[in-house]
Amino acid sequence: IIAELFSWMAVVVMAVAIKLIKRKTELEQRNEQLVKEKKTAELNFLKAQMHPHFLFNTLNTLYSETIQNSERAEQVVLHLSSLLRFILEECNKPMISLQKEIRVIRDYVALEKLRHGSRLNVSFVVSEINPELLISPLIFLPFVENSFKHSLNNIRGPVNIQISLAQNDGLLNLVLENDH
Repeated sequence: IIAELFSWMAVVVMAVAIKLIKRKTELEQRNEQLVKEKKTAELNFLKAQMHPHFLFNTLNTLYSETIQNSERAEQVVLHLSSLLRFILEECNKPMISLQKEIRVIRDYVALEKLRHGSRLNVSFVVSEINPELLISPLIFLPFVENSFKHSLNNIRGPVNIQISLAQNDGLLNLVLENDH
């Protein structure tokens, strides 16, 4: 009887162990899915941070330049359309080349320079990078945008902003320096 009891108990223990392992695997898969969803939500939040005031201010600048028949209006349209095209087409992809992200930053900087004229001095240096390196879209733009926003809103007179992007030991380093 004891031998029979132990053999049944072994079957029950095996069944419980299998059930526990299956449950643990399901929980791990669910946890992985939640982590992916969290990353996607964070990325979407970053993409949504494209400040609406920036767009309205840029459109006002364009309006002002067209009234004055300025040649700068063409540049505003060119950079704004490039930036908006990127947001509409490239941001849906999970990864893009670093080169595309750099182009977006350059378009943003050019628009800010057109808006603020000689008041704004910007240096953007890119060194020692692999332009084909894949990164999440709009990973750097919110930092650049915040640097401009806080500098331009808090400083009267000329504003100096230095942006540098470098790749060291497999890491990307974005450094933003401003007068504030």
